[in-house]
Amino acid sequence: MKRRVVITGPAETDTLSNHRWWADNHSPEQALRWLEGIYAAMFKLASTAETNPPADEKSLRKAGIQQVSFGLGSRPTHRIIYTIDGSYVVIYRVRAFKQDELDLSNLE
Repeated sequence: MKRRVVITGPAETDTLSNHRWWADNHSPEQALRWLEGIYAAMFKLASTAETNPPADEKSLRKAGIQQVSFGLGSRPTHRIIYTIDGSYVVIYRVRAFKQDELDLSNLE
């Protein structure tokens, strides 16, 4: 089933913040590759959302929140936190694996 992908404000803010970090700490070219790749991974969820595992955090798993891992190299560096809501995939956050754990209050 193909779903519509909705990127929330916090997810968009996370994405742009991570893009800036890549530009400052790696290179503008690599940051652009990261940005294009993360958006491609987000929109791929339109047809693959149900195939990914639950989120790492117990409180998010209980709420039906899922995640997909993303990275430019062989090791993922980030995860896209989302849920399936009928015909929509709602992306709540885009977080580096090194960041603190999330709870439900961090999704809005």
